[in-house]
Amino acid sequence: MPPVPGQVFTEIDAVSLLTGAGAELVAGGGVCGAEVSFWLAVSGKTEQVEAAEKLLKSVSSEPAFEL
Repeated sequence: MPPVPGQVFTEIDAVSLLTGAGAELVAGGGVCGAEVSFWLAVSGKTEQVEAAEKLLKSVSSEPAFEL
């Protein structure tokens, strides 16, 4: 596979950019369909944390990717 130029942009980056809150990876992994799951610790002002919670809840119910 040839290398592709670009910049890594993670869920942690997205939370920070979209809400202004800070985010840290607390745990990751899983079994039985949760292999790519993760837990984030979010910090910031009350409105930033609430915005992050709303954002994360909005994407948490998306269906799993299938080939």
